[in-house]
Amino acid sequence: MQHDKHKDRTTPQPAQTERATQFVDKLAGDVAELQELITSARAIINKAGNPETPKDTTISLEQWHDFYEWLVVDRKIKATTHHRDTTTSRYRKLCNFLSGRPLTRESFNEFISHMKDNGYSNNYMNNLIKLAKLLDRYHGINQLLDYSYFPKHRLEDIETLTEDDIRALATCRPRYRREANRRHLVHATLIWFLAMTGCRLGEALDLTWRYVYSSPMSCEFRYTKNGSNRRIPLPAGLYQVLLTLPHAKPSDYVFPSTSGGRMDQETAGTDLRIRAEIIGLKKRVHAHVFRHSYITEMIRAGVSLAHIARIVGHKDISTTDGYTHLALTDLQDAVDAHPLVRESISLDKFEDKLQDFLDRTITMRRFTIDVTHGADEIRLVVRENVTPVIVAPVAEEAEAIPPALPETTEPGPDTKNGRPSIGALFFLRNDQQRAS
Repeated sequence: MQHDKHKDRTTPQPAQTERATQFVDKLAGDVAELQELITSARAIINKAGNPETPKDTTISLEQWHDFYEWLVVDRKIKATTHHRDTTTSRYRKLCNFLSGRPLTRESFNEFISHMKDNGYSNNYMNNLIKLAKLLDRYHGINQLLDYSYFPKHRLEDIETLTEDDIRALATCRPRYRREANRRHLVHATLIWFLAMTGCRLGEALDLTWRYVYSSPMSCEFRYTKNGSNRRIPLPAGLYQVLLTLPHAKPSDYVFPSTSGGRMDQETAGTDLRIRAEIIGLKKRVHAHVFRHSYITEMIRAGVSLAHIARIVGHKDISTTDGYTHLALTDLQDAVDAHPLVRESISLDKFEDKLQDFLDRTITMRRFTIDVTHGADEIRLVVRENVTPVIVAPVAEEAEAIPPALPETTEPGPDTKNGRPSIGALFFLRNDQQRAS
């Protein structure tokens, strides 16, 4: 009897076996988790005691090709000229600022503060933050992935340029160290081109003479942001000035660098900022503000959104519609258009509206317009002036004259061998006016 009782005590019951199995499994799981914690702790200790080599945290221009290839292969950016150039420009800015220092959160904070102090917009700095996060992921730095973006500027907060602003920017003369006349001619004409076409800076810099057409006067942008080609008409005056730029082959860039290759976007932007400082312009001047100004003025002039979108290359017309953030005076004009309001407009206000309409729709340098009114009438006097092409004075003639000009050019007092002189194209002769 005692033996049987002892046997019953030593033989595990099914419930006991199940509890033991659960305990062992839990203990094994705890041990595995503990081993993972130990492995992670050792990695942290090793990383603290053995910092990464400089090549893992330091970026340089020599690494750009491999980094760009990773961006394209991993589909972080599109393989277009626009994305390549903009990314290259931002990468170069960051490399130049760091000057061999590792890319860390602290050094990047210094870079962002530097860019902010130099007047760069929140939108541009957001693009720099995006680039830094990609670099962080590429090099495995793990310090910038949670970096916060700046709030985006609204379109209505962007201060556009007036006609006088654009004219002052194009006509002022920065001091160039070499080829001063040629460089001024190229940069001044680039300003007119951006202001009168509304194109993106990259599209203008990619333009070659092969895609500048005389019949009809137009140009074709082949490397656009959305990847599709776009052909737009060119104003006659702008076309004439383009032909004063030096060129010899169809493959030549319309707006070349000093070496004859493609001008860098950073070079064009720096020239604009220098010109703004020379004339004392307080507005933030950059290449894209010409595009904003162009679209805004076209909307104010009553051009349809579909036509504007086609000219500037907006794939979605809603993008163009975002520029309808017109001033309060424009909204007042819309309110005054109601028939019940029109009946109560005074003669003085009608004169103001007429003058505003003439200012927005007629080139005042082509015509002299006087609007006056008496007690019960308005007098409108229009006189035609000598027609300038574009007013952008240069001190001396450019070093090179293009090999050919349009067939419509005829010899005259301001031409040389059938070609307009630089002075004739760029100076407004106010002393010569036709009789009214």
